[in-house]
Amino acid sequence: VYIKSTNSVLYNSATLLFRDSKSILFCMLVDHRNSSLRKMHTPLTLFVAIHTAIICIVGASNLPTVAENVTDTATMLTSSKDVINPHNFVYLINNPLLCHQDSESVELLVWVHSAPEHTRIRTVVRETWASLLPTYIGEVKVVFFLGAVNNELLQSRLYYENEVYRDIVQETYIDSYRNNTYKGMSALKWITRFCNDTDLVLKTDDDAMVDVHTLFVQLDRRLNYPLEPLGDSTIICDVNRNVPAVRDGVYKWSVTEEEYSRDVYPPFCPGLAFLLSPDLIPAMWELSLRTKFFWVDDIFLTGLLIEQMQTDIRWVQLGYYYDYKNSDIFIPGLLRRWFKSNIIFAHISPYSYEMAYYLWENRN
Repeated sequence: VYIKSTNSVLYNSATLLFRDSKSILFCMLVDHRNSSLRKMHTPLTLFVAIHTAIICIVGASNLPTVAENVTDTATMLTSSKDVINPHNFVYLINNPLLCHQDSESVELLVWVHSAPEHTRIRTVVRETWASLLPTYIGEVKVVFFLGAVNNELLQSRLYYENEVYRDIVQETYIDSYRNNTYKGMSALKWITRFCNDTDLVLKTDDDAMVDVHTLFVQLDRRLNYPLEPLGDSTIICDVNRNVPAVRDGVYKWSVTEEEYSRDVYPPFCPGLAFLLSPDLIPAMWELSLRTKFFWVDDIFLTGLLIEQMQTDIRWVQLGYYYDYKNSDIFIPGLLRRWFKSNIIFAHISPYSYEMAYYLWENRN
């Protein structure tokens, strides 16, 4: 049942979601202090936001197991003096029962950073490499994480897309490149609260192409996974070490000393793709609230947070299997097929749909 309005913010604040057998009513809460929403306020939505919606739960005795025994670290730490990077955003779209819809436990959770306007590229992900994952590991869930947009038509399309696929999580931070760290924090929070019993987490961007077969060949050779448990505190990626902070102001990832004071970054994984043992996720979520915001998300998530862990991290290097510039995918005149190379993760322009489908159709 939906309470509809011509204004998207009011519509979001009044969305009612019923689950047939669980008798649960989720009333979405809008925080009037949220700076991401201020730009979209009209007098009516401001009134709604100031008075805020009430979170309602009907049939508390029938709550699903997803809500049981899960520490709400957001609530726990928001009042703490340790919090210097609060994440007070709320859900515009959420699928809290995604990992608990089936009787089988989730073996692999795929966390995908996506831009709201990348509707077609999300379809590419669903129809190509993500569709092959269950062949290798069993129960798989794919979740696309997005920020807010000030475009009612695009927002309505996102609602429709989620009605079809039920695989989108959208929060109220404005979706922009410099807000990708918020997107990563959103994923850490969501996984901690709603999908905390998965066996493995794969993070990718929506413009990544994944050779699933080669990925699992390497996981088997290096870690005997999935035949044996992955083990705790494990990170698998193209491990970047001793990378200097660039200050020239021209480079895409140039940072000021105020943003990052040290000369060298800690070891980190590129945002294109990395894999994590799930035990790291709740600790990363808690640490993200206690760590100064840094807009370069891959360094923040897998560098600044991981270096604070009170445990020994097992880094597994897969650097040889990355392609960031597409240069190795097609060699003119040679018709090289990417799936016959050793590349696992490749970057593709989010608007190169033909390339993505070509790679998929010629994978054998």
